[in-house]
Amino acid sequence: MEALAQKKFFQRLHLATNRHICPECGQKMAEVQRQRQQDFLFIWYECPVEDCMGQWLQKYPLEKKAF
Repeated sequence: MEALAQKKFFQRLHLATNRHICPECGQKMAEVQRQRQQDFLFIWYECPVEDCMGQWLQKYPLEKKAF
């Protein structure tokens, strides 16, 4: 039973990462903040469902341009 719960957990993480689906309730999350720090872009997502506390922070590397 524990292996099944772990599999579901990783499936929810995959959906949150790749499709911005709330890991708590399964709804599409909305981008609420975008910030650049050093060589990374951070994007904060929150679930728009009123009673859901789902949120997700995504970190993207910024491409360095060759000179």
